[in-house]
Amino acid sequence: MRACFPSNPGCQPPRTYSRHRLALAQGLPWWRLERSHRAQARSGRPPAISGDALAQLQQELHNERSFSSYVEVQTWLEAVWDLKLSYSTVHDTVRYRLGAKLKAPRPVDVKQDADAVDEFQKNCPSVLPGN
Repeated sequence: MRACFPSNPGCQPPRTYSRHRLALAQGLPWWRLERSHRAQARSGRPPAISGDALAQLQQELHNERSFSSYVEVQTWLEAVWDLKLSYSTVHDTVRYRLGAKLKAPRPVDVKQDADAVDEFQKNCPSVLPGN
């Protein structure tokens, strides 16, 4: 039996499958092609943050003085949009859906000499030897 493709109108997928694994595998290419070309409606729960709230959140994240933690985003959404969301929902939306990374600078020691740091950065080679 030849593999069936949607471009070949005379070819039909097998109607019944026997129990043998090779006979079952003959019908799978048709099933995979048919399923991949089909436009499927999204199913499941709608996103917790959507529409205007998501657009405004994205604008706020692009500001220089925006949020420094996901908890701040969580409290902002509750104050402005009256959305009470869990930390994990806020983190998933901000980090993976919007692609933003909330980063805070590492603390600097108060005893550190600023002049010594500047001198080190000037004298330090930009490319290490051997690379």
